[in-house]
Amino acid sequence: MKVRALGEEARELADMHLFETLVRLHRASEGAPYTGLKPADAPLDPVVEAADEALDEGSVDELVDNITRVVESGIRRRFEQALAARKEADQDVEAGRAYVRSYVRYVHYVEGLHTAAAGAAAHHAPGQSPAEEPEGAAASQPAAPAPEPPGRQRAKPEPQAEQAGEAHRQPAAQS
Repeated sequence: MKVRALGEEARELADMHLFETLVRLHRASEGAPYTGLKPADAPLDPVVEAADEALDEGSVDELVDNITRVVESGIRRRFEQALAARKEADQDVEAGRAYVRSYVRYVHYVEGLHTAAAGAAAHHAPGQSPAEEPEGAAASQPAAPAPEPPGRQRAKPEPQAEQAGEAHRQPAAQS
C-alpha cells in the first residue's frame, strides 16, 4: 500500500486498518460480532492458558479434570434449582413462572454443553467442526438427540415460532 510509505503514523494507521479488516472478516465467517481488537498484552482466558499449558506439558489430564468439575458443578446446580422450583410450581402463578425460568436455564445449559461437546463450538464457521477426526467419520455425523426421560413429553412448538426459527421447548406439566 502506498499509504504506508507516507510516514510512521500513516503506516501504523494502515496496519491497524488491515488488522481490523482481517478480524472483522474472521468474526463474520464465524457468525460472531466484531467487538474490536484486543491489545497484544490483554490477558488470555484462563481455560486457553490451561489448554496451552497442557500442550506444553504433554498431558491433558489436569485440563480434562478441571473442565469436568466445572461442567458437573454447573449441571448439578441448575438441576437442583429446577428440581426445587418444580416442587413448588403448583403453589401459585409466580412459583410456576420461577419453575419455567429455572427449567429453561437448566435445559439450555445442558443443551449448550452437548452442542459444544459434539463439535459445534462457537469459534468455527457453521458446519465446521473443531473436533473433526482424521477421517471425519464420527464428526461428520450429527449428534443423536438425548433420549427423553421416562414420563416426560415435549410440548409441540407454536407454528409461528417454528417458522421463525425460534421454537422453544416448554417444561412438561408436573403430574
